[in-house]
Amino acid sequence: MTPSWGDGIETPIGKLSLGGHTPYSTPASAHLEKFPNNFYDTLAHTLYLALSYSQHAFTNRQAEFQNDLRAGDMPYDSIGELAVELGLRSVRWDTCTVDFSANNVVAADLQREIVGGTAKLALLAAHGIDLKPARLGYRVLSSGRVVARRSVGSDELAWRDTEPYRVGELDVQVPDGALVQCFASYDGQWLHQGWVVQPRKRRFTTETGTSGKHL
Repeated sequence: MTPSWGDGIETPIGKLSLGGHTPYSTPASAHLEKFPNNFYDTLAHTLYLALSYSQHAFTNRQAEFQNDLRAGDMPYDSIGELAVELGLRSVRWDTCTVDFSANNVVAADLQREIVGGTAKLALLAAHGIDLKPARLGYRVLSSGRVVARRSVGSDELAWRDTEPYRVGELDVQVPDGALVQCFASYDGQWLHQGWVVQPRKRRFTTETGTSGKHL
């Protein structure tokens, strides 16, 4: 500490020296998280860019933040809970960090199904993007082994427009009971994966007296 008011201020209990801390700072850094922590997560991976600059050596503002959050019009228990609620990265009190996030421009449509030996695959794309770099990869698993794999460009998909996004469709013939794993990528960057399966067969029984009817 360096005194900012001369030699200090005389008080009944002694001299009070007032000073200022020189914040501990580090050079600015940037981190781009291009890949997800779990490569088998079926949630579309969000790209994160974090810019970090300075650290505060002595000031712990966690209590101040928690007071403001608990006393707010919309109360939260902690800044950690607020971060989870808003889908933010982990928040620290001692650093100055700005996070940028961007949703994927393409994703595999995991609502599709395999019907009658045909896997109806689809790639979902944001409106307004160049479709040329978009690709849909897939592999077909049957009886525990891979029987087919392929990657197709956007020019091989049949595209149509919907209100939320553009849809590029592809029909693939697969063996009975097969599973299809899909991979969505854009300009060489893998962004999303997931499975397309056969719908579960359900059996409904209605009874009339002692007889049963199966649908």
